[in-house]
Formats: sequence, structure tokens, C-alpha cells
Amino acid sequence: GKINFTGGIAKADFRRLHIENATSTIAAAFRADMKARQIIAYLEDCAKLPQADFSTPSEGLRLRLSSATLCATAEPVLTADLGEAAHIRLAGRLVAKTGRMDIGATTIDGAPPELDIALDYAPQRHETLFNGTFAGGRVVVNKAISFFDVDGTLRGKLGADGFITDVTVSEVTTAQASKAPIATPMIAKGEGTLRDQIFDFTFSMSTPSGLPLGKGKGRHDVNAVAGTASFATGPLEFTPERLRLSDFSPLFRGVVSGAKGAADGKFKFGWRGTRLTSGAEINLEELSFQGPTLAVSRTSGVSGKIVLTDLLPVKTDGAQNVRVRLIDLDALQLEDGEILLELPGDGTARINRASFPWFDGEIGVFNANTSFENVRSEFQLRASNVNLGAFLDYLNVEGLSGSGLVEGTLPLIIENGRARIENGFMRASSPGTLKYFGRAANASLESNQGAAVAFSILRDLRFDTLEAEIDGPLDGALEIKLRFEGIGDLPVDDPRVKDSVEVPVNYTMSITAPILSLIRQGRAASDFRLRIDDFVRSDQALEEN
Repeated sequence: GKINFTGGIAKADFRRLHIENATSTIAAAFRADMKARQIIAYLEDCAKLPQADFSTPSEGLRLRLSSATLCATAEPVLTADLGEAAHIRLAGRLVAKTGRMDIGATTIDGAPPELDIALDYAPQRHETLFNGTFAGGRVVVNKAISFFDVDGTLRGKLGADGFITDVTVSEVTTAQASKAPIATPMIAKGEGTLRDQIFDFTFSMSTPSGLPLGKGKGRHDVNAVAGTASFATGPLEFTPERLRLSDFSPLFRGVVSGAKGAADGKFKFGWRGTRLTSGAEINLEELSFQGPTLAVSRTSGVSGKIVLTDLLPVKTDGAQNVRVRLIDLDALQLEDGEILLELPGDGTARINRASFPWFDGEIGVFNANTSFENVRSEFQLRASNVNLGAFLDYLNVEGLSGSGLVEGTLPLIIENGRARIENGFMRASSPGTLKYFGRAANASLESNQGAAVAFSILRDLRFDTLEAEIDGPLDGALEIKLRFEGIGDLPVDDPRVKDSVEVPVNYTMSITAPILSLIRQGRAASDFRLRIDDFVRSDQALEEN
């Protein structure tokens, strides 16, 4: 026979199963064999289920479906044997536009995956066995984690022992359910068993391209909405072609790229209701990358252990010590440094100390704060005990040498991927000397009387004051105003006087040039001669007494 049904169930109880607010449209054909006490039914078209609520209160399970259909599979939708060993089997493909499942206080909400399922009910044992496959969908668990494009199987039973389920997920994409996630979507695989309202599970994670990232395990109490999970990556090798930092977090995109090196991490998570706790221990070994931002050409040799007490937001266990082999600001090289960094968990970073050896002294950032949200960052680069002689040796200008100690502050502004110095000031912290015996001096002695005087004094200038005001981009022309006061030796143009005479000297000189780039390119020697010649020809303030 045939049956066409359109109607609803306001409320009905079938032992443990409760149905409420269910409306449906069903067109089915059936065959009944009263002698064999068997009924078989086939769907002529997909049954429509605009809405329905199902629940098993004793197990704390509740399911709400909207805009759902139940379609036929290869077997009848209903097979009922009503003999002594009564048995009822339901089978079909269930598809719902939206759904919500509550297991205890755990909520799964969204578009459920398509479910091919078969249920076998044995009335005498008050037991229902089920098995099936599921695919697709997009759901959110407790408004925290999204799961979509799932592919897996399930089997289990509902009986005297309660609700028991074994789930195997061959693949699912996971992501944070947040408008501004800090984690990149990952591919997960795993298995889990739900027994006595406790869900134990194991899982593995990989990048969307299939590169393995690590394995983990966990336990979830569905009644208490509480649980824990742990995850360990094992050794990870970063290369631009295979594994990138942006594979872990979108926060790295546009900030760092081209990472090379090794790292590993151990992560722990805990939750109770909507409260989430997390932590991690991350080991870095010779990690190098381009950036951060366009202002830094490359950061190389980052090594150390970072302990995090929270991942949302990121918070460290106090200050963390990291070693850095090189920060390449293109024109400014900072090598073999040590950084003491703290993330307090408020979207900022505190640099307690970031110091680098610099020409026998030190340069670094101390007690600075910056925000991850700011497009502009400002750091006070402080230099102390810088050996002027070592710095001049680095310039590699023929015949130029000196002595003394230099200190000062270079306010470094990083904005829109570029770095510049604003109102930088360097000064000598002790008396010193400047000496120049190069070819530029010899040539100028013959061609220009003013230059001859200047270069004669520069053969042995003993200064008490040396100051420099510095402004400009690191990748462009720096404006430098130099001033030094001291004593120089000036030869007397008189054959009767053999010794030079000491004269007080006050030099003021302004230079606009890509100084740092010239140093990098090895052109500082020729440029130095041109700047001196320009200075003399322009008759800038040269005072001799």
C-alpha cells in the first residue's frame, strides 16, 4: 500500500526518546506480511521535516533540526519484524539546513553534516544500535571552535549502559570561531569514544597542504562542559616552500616571511563552561625570517625557550630570554644580541632589554612598550661606551682614525614598513681624538688653502666636545649636524718656526647623505673626501683663534 502524511507531533514519548514540535510530510509505499509479522516501507520521495526536537533526558541529549529532509538509501527506510525477537530498523540519509545538539551543557550549533545512518532497535533489550557515515557541514562547538568539511564514521548504542558512541574522523577542517582569529585553520584527524558522558579522544593535526604538525589527546565531560587536551608538535623544520609561520597564525602575514630553522612546541588546553585556559612551551632553534615588517630586511638565528601561560590573548610566564644572531635593518646591523621580552596579555609587548654589542660598547632598547595593533612603533635606541676608534675602523676610510667613547639616543620610528630616526643625538662621553692622513688631505693641501688648513688640523684634532644631531630614514638620506670643539695643531708658514702651534677649533658641519647605505656599499671613503671638500668650499663655520 501507500501512505501520504502531512502533520505534526506536538509531543510524544517512545520510552527514552522524546519528540516535540515535529512537523513532516511523508510519501511512502509499504508492504506488510501479517503471517511473517513483517512491515517494510520505502520512501517515494524525500520526507520533509521543517522542524523537530528530539531528546533523551536521561542521557542529557537534545537535538533540534530545521529545514531537514530524510531521503532513501539503498535499503528500505523501515524494516520491522514484530515476532518474538522483535526488531525495527530505520535507515536513510538525513540532511538539515540548520541544527543544534546539546550533550549535557556542551552545545554544537550550525549546519550539520549529511548523515547516512541506520538504527536497529531491539524492544526486548530496550537497546538501540546505530552506525553511519557523515560528510560536509559547518558547526561551532560552544561558540569557540568551528568544524567544517568533516568526513567520518560513527557507531554506538543507547541502552541500559547509557549512551555509548565511537567516532572516527578521517578529515575535518578546524578554525577559531572568531572575527579576528589568531590561529590559521588546520586539518584534523582523530578518534573518540563517548561513554558515561565522558568523551575521550585522540587527534593529529596538519596544514591545509597536508604537512603533519603533531599529535594530541584529550578528555571532555559533556555534563560539566569541562575537559583538557594536550598537543605536541615534535621537531618542525621551517622552509619557505613547505612550512611557513603564517601556516600557524594569520598574524604573521605581511609581518614576517621566508622563515628557515627549527622549532617545536607543547600545548595544553583546559575548559570549563565558556572559560578557556591554555599554555605552551615553544623552543626555537636558529630560526631566521624576513622582517618583522619591511623595516627589517632579515632577522637571523633566533634561539630560546618561550613559556606561555595563555594563548588567548598571548601571555608569557614573565620575561622570556631569546638570543638573536642578527637583526638586519639593511643599513644598520645589530649582531649577537639578547632580548628579554614579556607579553602581559593585553595586546602589548614589553621589551625589558634588547641589547647588542656595538663597537666595543652596547646599543639596545630598554624598558619599552609597543602595541600589536599600532601601525606605528617607536623605540629609543640607546648607545653607550661606543668606541669611536672601532667605529672609524669599520668605516674603512683610508687614513682616518680616532679615539674616545660615544653615547646617545636614536629614536627609531617604524611606520608603514619603514624605519627612520627622529631627533637622534650622539655625543662623546670622554675627550678623544680625530686623525686623518688620507690621500684627500694630501691633494687638498696642494689645491686649496682653506682645505689645507682644515686637513692640517685634522691630522691631530684633540676634542673635548663631539656632538651629532641625526634625522632621516635608514634606507635614505640622513641629515647629520656635526659639532666638535677642541685643539688642533696648525703649522706656521715661517721657516724660522719649526713646531706647529696649538689652536682652539670649533667645527660645525651639516651632511645630508645616505650614510648608512654608503657604509654598507663600501663607498664611505670616497664620500668622506667629497664631504670635506664641500665643507671647505662652502665656507661653513670654521673658527680659529
